[in-house]
Amino acid sequence: MKEIKMKRHNVLVLNSDYRPLSIFPIQFISGQRALRSVYNGLSHVVAEYDDLVGTTPAHTIYWPAIIARNNYLKRERIAVLNRETLYYRDNCRCAYTGEKILLKEATIDHVIPRSKGGKHVWENVVIASPKANFAKGSKLPEGEWKPKTAPYKPTYGQLLKMRRKYSVNDYHESWITFLGQWDGDVRILKPYKV
Repeated sequence: MKEIKMKRHNVLVLNSDYRPLSIFPIQFISGQRALRSVYNGLSHVVAEYDDLVGTTPAHTIYWPAIIARNNYLKRERIAVLNRETLYYRDNCRCAYTGEKILLKEATIDHVIPRSKGGKHVWENVVIASPKANFAKGSKLPEGEWKPKTAPYKPTYGQLLKMRRKYSVNDYHESWITFLGQWDGDVRILKPYKV
């Protein structure tokens, strides 16, 4: 039996008002999940890839690139604390050295260490390079271990504004219309084989 390599298609999900369910992070689902959602009547296709899923006597079916929910989903826009949101809040820089670091290398550091009663809250966490985080260890924020900018709890709008300064990967050119103005580069990625 010959193995068939199928492309993985990422599909942007819009609410029924045609706004993305989430821009930060960009919410997308697999093509298979999107097709199930459309087939079950939960959503409809807005844009398609050029790749064919299959044909029937009555229809030609392409992989969806964007789907929209048929019913509105109320979502609260809150700033969720995780490594990615913290990374953009801190302008992609180590809080101690000021050096620019990659997201995949970024670590979360507790300004007041957890071992000394520090909490895992916006006002006590910063992004640090692995080298700086290791060197700081459980030291208190004094001297070189005082962050260059004070940590703060951002709003969703502040985070989104920071995120839009940096490049973003889209999986289909139609996504650009729905993601709004982006200051950083917008790169269109091709579906990949799995």
